Amino acid sequence: MWEVEEADALSVRFSYESQDGEEGYPAHLIVYVKYSLHPHQNELTVEYEARVLDNDKSTHINLSQHSYFNLSSDPTVENHLITIHADSFTPTDATSIPTGEIRSVLGTSMDFRSPRLIRDALEQSHNYEQVQWAGGFDHNFCCNKAANAFAPVAKVTSGLRTLEVWTTEPGVQFYAGNYLHGKGKGGRKYEKRAGLCLETQHFPDSPNQPDFPSTRLNPRETFYSKTMYRWLDNNDSEDDLAFVSHARDLDDFIDSENAG
Repeated sequence: MWEVEEADALSVRFSYESQDGEEGYPAHLIVYVKYSLHPHQNELTVEYEARVLDNDKSTHINLSQHSYFNLSSDPTVENHLITIHADSFTPTDATSIPTGEIRSVLGTSMDFRSPRLIRDALEQSHNYEQVQWAGGFDHNFCCNKAANAFAPVAKVTSGLRTLEVWTTEPGVQFYAGNYLHGKGKGGRKYEKRAGLCLETQHFPDSPNQPDFPSTRLNPRETFYSKTMYRWLDNNDSEDDLAFVSHARDLDDFIDSENAG
């Protein structure tokens, strides 16, 4: 359970204290996460901060979130266009654990540098072992940006709505809702591909992969990460009603069960 540190009409900041050895992780850690709405810009920002409270122990930290998005009234996101600003990705083995390789997306089913319809991408990649093993797309992409730079990494469009994702993180996990099956608010059913995730993060399995950006956090260092979700109206409308409409979609999908 997280403690509420501060809150107002448009933001809330939580804290959590992780004791040395919790879930096998070394070091006594304090973690904060702040969610902030910016209605006039149609933005939601998520900021993480963490510090080791011990003087002699380090730990590993990789914080993200599993928010689902569907920008349409369709039961799936297969008719969404997606762009991911990444020249490479981290392939996995059959159990979804990265192999340690950083592979170019060129000539593979993982090339989303230009907008692609998710339905087409799935159909075109059904024989690709990476997609077969995961039941669809569930892979980490290596963002085209400088380390720690806050920059756009992905974009999703459906009809008149577009979602941009910005982050300071080096990777983004694209999950196409391959195993969604459950109920959400008001008993609403969420079936396969009802929503998609774009999880900003360091690369999975980084502590065991020396060629990946490090997740190590040492005493007297501060971990900081920022991600922004920005909704755009393709008619260039910026009134607050657009934000309310998009926020309802976000709210519906955040609470789905069996989130992958």
